[in-house]
Amino acid sequence: NIKSIGIQAFDECIALANVTFEGSMNDIGDYAFCSCDALKSISLPAGLKNIGNAVFAGCENLENVILPEGIKGIGEGAFSGCGSLANVVLPDGLSRIAKKAFSKCTGLKTMTLPESLETVGESAFADCTDLQEIIISDGLQEFGKNSFINCNNLKSVYIPGSETKMGEKCFGYTYDSDSKKYSMNRDFVIIGTEDSYALYYAKWAGIHFHNIEDTLEHHEKVQ
Repeated sequence: NIKSIGIQAFDECIALANVTFEGSMNDIGDYAFCSCDALKSISLPAGLKNIGNAVFAGCENLENVILPEGIKGIGEGAFSGCGSLANVVLPDGLSRIAKKAFSKCTGLKTMTLPESLETVGESAFADCTDLQEIIISDGLQEFGKNSFINCNNLKSVYIPGSETKMGEKCFGYTYDSDSKKYSMNRDFVIIGTEDSYALYYAKWAGIHFHNIEDTLEHHEKVQ
């Protein structure tokens, strides 16, 4: 009959390897399972609407996460530093991914953003150095600043929605923390439509842009 887990309830329980949720749950508090190093897989319970801030941050061996249908938001830094996380499916109905939610998840290779998603927060996928593919729906409203910075294996992105707003340096940039300087990834390509925010962002940033409506012959010449 437990309906909520409090803030820092299992924080730094480094030997905790398995968690089973029976029945539904309304709320999991901030930092609830933070730095549980032995935790490898988690299936979150039905009824959960939001994942709090840094709930699983620093769970370095967490590999698989199953999110329930009906979840609306993923909190700030919720999975930050989960370097082994390789499989997470974002369910339809999710509308918000907060700041740094999946930052430094270096094991992620692909990510599909559901059609219901409206906003991707600042630095949400920053330093996901192995990320190679991101699939975006045309319903997305906004990418926050630096949302995919230092994702150096991500070579291109297709932005299908003409109204999707692009935050500063959200794609195609690297940040060096030692020199505190940004640099543009000159081989990065944005694919989108004419008169879109994606086109304006590419022009502002000096990033290559391909119009998806151009003919295949045109794309081959550009390549």
